[in-house]
Parts: sequence; structure tokens; C-alpha cells
Amino acid sequence: MVYRTADGRTMRERGSMGSNPPRFTPGQEVEVSYLPGSPERIRIEGEGPITLIVLFSGFSLVFLAIAAVIAITRP
Repeated sequence: MVYRTADGRTMRERGSMGSNPPRFTPGQEVEVSYLPGSPERIRIEGEGPITLIVLFSGFSLVFLAIAAVIAITRP
């Protein structure tokens, strides 16, 4: 990915997460966050641990609901 820092430097980096199929297409604009002192360490909005936490939390709630229904309906 290519992006420009606030001070005008052009940076080329890769995101830390991947997916199949890819979430983004070449040339697509995405929002990138970085610390001013470390512009090479990027975070692409919508990627990362928060997405995984939400996904796994959702699966956990579904399984918890199924277990609760089974526990309640057992004689």
C-alpha cells in the first residue's frame, strides 16, 4: 500500500492482516492510522484485533445461547 504522511512523505507498507478473498482492491482508498513518530507502523481501518474480537464474541454468544436452550429444555 502507498500512502502519504502528514508531512508529505510517501510511504510503502503492507497491512498486518490478510484475507481471502482480499477485502480491498488495487487502487481502492482506505483509511490508514499511524503514530507520527512511526509512520511505517500502520493500521488499516477495519482490520486488526478489534474485528477478530467482535467476530469471536459473536460466535461465543451463539454457542452460549444454544447451550442455555439445551440446559433449559432438558428434563
